[in-house]
Amino acid sequence: MKESTLVRRVDRMFQGQGLRVRREVPVGPKRIDLVALNPKSREVTAVEAKVEDWRAGLRQAMIYRICADLVYVAVEGRFINRLDFDLLQQYGIGSIAVNGSAQVIRRAKPSTIIHRSLLERVRGYLEGEPRAEESRFGRS
Repeated sequence: MKESTLVRRVDRMFQGQGLRVRREVPVGPKRIDLVALNPKSREVTAVEAKVEDWRAGLRQAMIYRICADLVYVAVEGRFINRLDFDLLQQYGIGSIAVNGSAQVIRRAKPSTIIHRSLLERVRGYLEGEPRAEESRFGRS
């Protein structure tokens, strides 16, 4: 399964829950694979997708804790048993298994290290605020 397929299936899961979704959201020099916004609570969820290399996904997901309320690593379902759930839990990062559809295996814990202005930039991409696009280039 390709990473783009993983992202598409996670996208479908979140949209099915009534969340707004955007792919490839820039944060500094990085791009978050998928970001979802709960339009009622304004809670932001970031997802890093990896077919099987969950450790690389964890390294990236740890960074996203500063700009999202909840963070997940999504992997192909057949590799889900390779995840170190205790390590993910230690950082508050949840896990999503993707087969024919996506399914949350372990819920993420709310981030305690959020940088408010970065969170607002990411939220802006989902709420369609023009300043979010401008902030990508360092203008506010």
